[in-house]
Formats: sequence, structure tokens, C-alpha cells
Amino acid sequence: MSKKSALIKSVKTKRRIPAVSFVLSLSAIGLGQIYNGNLLSGIVFFMLRLVILMLIPFTVLVRDSPSHLPDFFVLSAAAVVVSAASPLEALMRSLKVEDAPRARYNRVWFYIAYSVFATFLSASALWGVVSFFSITAVGSNDSLPSLVKGERVLVMTYVPGEYRRGDLVLTGDGAYKRVIALPKCDASYDGAVFRVKGTPLTFGIIDPGRSIRYSETPQEYLLEERADGQKYPIGATLSKRPGPPETFRLGADQYLLAGDNRTASAVPVVADRRQIKGRVEGVIFPSRPIRFLLEPRTGG
Repeated sequence: MSKKSALIKSVKTKRRIPAVSFVLSLSAIGLGQIYNGNLLSGIVFFMLRLVILMLIPFTVLVRDSPSHLPDFFVLSAAAVVVSAASPLEALMRSLKVEDAPRARYNRVWFYIAYSVFATFLSASALWGVVSFFSITAVGSNDSLPSLVKGERVLVMTYVPGEYRRGDLVLTGDGAYKRVIALPKCDASYDGAVFRVKGTPLTFGIIDPGRSIRYSETPQEYLLEERADGQKYPIGATLSKRPGPPETFRLGADQYLLAGDNRTASAVPVVADRRQIKGRVEGVIFPSRPIRFLLEPRTGG
């Protein structure tokens, strides 16, 4: 027998069961690849998903954006794709190669240690995501036409710095309100127009291509209110209240908020910073398909 033949016969092989490789990768991403004898491939799958999950909150810290909904959606979709690809790849490989060399890491103790380590790091990355974002339900139509009752929206619960005028925020009592005025500002409201530091918020007409996404509003008019360069839709009757305007003098940590549905049920309120739970990034589960990934502004 030649030395080459002796070497080949000395390599231990083991039959790989496709169902086992599939289930292992479902339980811990990359473990099915390790079971199949491909340690590097398993680590690549694991690290790829871990990095993607970590990028979701990281984008909030490094990029100032009116909405992080596109980042959240694209990265979340990529994490799901990688999570699904790992068990499928492990299954297909084990179907093609039933017998594979048995490596030192093909041991039960290694599988258990890898599973614990991978689960801990993945859970930590997911904890980072849920610390920055949450998906919440819209319980009323106070913020029509931006939000419709029953929709699910993405809320950024960690907001670096201060909120800005035009931000749509979630308050502690579950209401969705628009930031009208910032701390230390004087503002007034006459039932139709807000004035901040004496300057009225202006209105415009929503582009027809955008207005179709807000067609569920029951108000008399559908307008686009503008504040500090941000534009957002409101439903308004534009009828002033009798008597003098309501005035507000905000403290150092207070915001003036109002629903986009400018009716008696959406009167302006003053809220402390701690009463605001986060900023609405956009619609995740819409009332109509056309509203999918709708951001709470019509432009910047």
C-alpha cells in the first residue's frame, strides 16, 4: 500500500444527517456548518448576522437622520435572510456530501459551548436593538393622516440629543403627538394656526403623489404644515376658536405637542422630556399596503 493510500484510509469520516445539520443551524446560527465539518463557514454566518444586528443601533449613534426606518428595515431584513440561509446551506451541503472528515471540533462538548457562546452574543445584540427601537400600536386617530388607528409603527426609544420641531413622538400615555415648540419657547394656538415666538407655522399643498397615502383622513382639509424645514401632513378645519389664542410658555425641559388631527380631541399639550417615550420613525404594519414604510414627514 502506498503512503498516499495509507494517509487517506487513516482519515476518519462520519456520515452527516441532513435533518441534524438543519436543526443545529436553527438552534444556533452556524452550528450546522460546524457539524458538517466547515468551521470557517459557520463562523462567517454567525459573525455576519451579529454585525448586522449591531449595525441597527449603531446607525442611530453615527448618522443623524429624520427617520431611521430605512436602516432598520434593510438591516432587519438582511439579518432574517442570513438566519434563514444558514440552516438551508447546512442542509444542502449535508445532502451533497453524506460523509465528511471528523475534525477535533466535531464533539458534543464543542457544540454545547458554541451554542452557549453564540446565543449569548446574539441575545446581547438583540437587546441592543430593542433598547433603541420598539414596535407599538396606534390606539386612536388623533394623528391622522400620518397614523391610522390599528397600525403598528416603529418608535426609536433612544433619541440622542433633543427632539426637533416636526418630530412625531410617542408619549407616556400612548398618544402620538407632533412637536410644535421646543423648550424655553413661547407659543400660541388659535384653533387653526400655531405661532412659535410670534412666527406662524406655514402651510402648503401636499404633492398629489404623496397625498394618496394619506387619503384616510376625514378632515375638511389635508394640508402640509412646515416647521424648521420639516414638512408633515395634517388634517385641519382651519376655523379659529372664538376668543383670544391659547398661549404657552415652556420651561427648560418642556415641549409643546399636538396631534396631526387638529380637532377638539387633539388639543395641544405641554409635556416634559421624560414624558416622551420616543420618536416615530414610520409605519411597519399599515392599514393599507400603500402606507407600508410610510415616514411621518412628507419631506425635508
